[in-house]
Amino acid sequence: MRTSGQRAFEREVRRRLRAASLAAWLRAGGIQVAWLVIVIAGAAIPLSEALIDTGWSWVSPTLGFLIVIAAGVERIFGRTTEAAVALDSLRRDLARERRMIRALAGPYALADDPFVLYAERTEEHFARYDERMIAYHRQVVRDTQ
Repeated sequence: MRTSGQRAFEREVRRRLRAASLAAWLRAGGIQVAWLVIVIAGAAIPLSEALIDTGWSWVSPTLGFLIVIAAGVERIFGRTTEAAVALDSLRRDLARERRMIRALAGPYALADDPFVLYAERTEEHFARYDERMIAYHRQVVRDTQ
């Protein structure tokens, strides 16, 4: 039976894991959508110019606007790749730790207190993630100065 502190810790780990999973899913989907918009709108501009008579002159500038926005979003994704990799590593590490403690596998099989080992190992993953993010933010600040 877990103590209230252990349950609170486990909830926090699950919350961080869900947030990291959602961020990874949104990033992957966002990149795909941005590329899709760029390709479709880029292809539609010459087509709209060839097929549309007067009165629809707003179509090409609107498509051009969409291309610029999507290209900007894709550029932002490109500049934040290091942060995304750090978050994805954290997500994978936390998921692996949860699986191993549930199965009492790996280092948990021989541990005197598996939960203490779980807390130590997950905190090491959080610390490694924090270090990577601090380094990333330092680099971003240096690049913008």
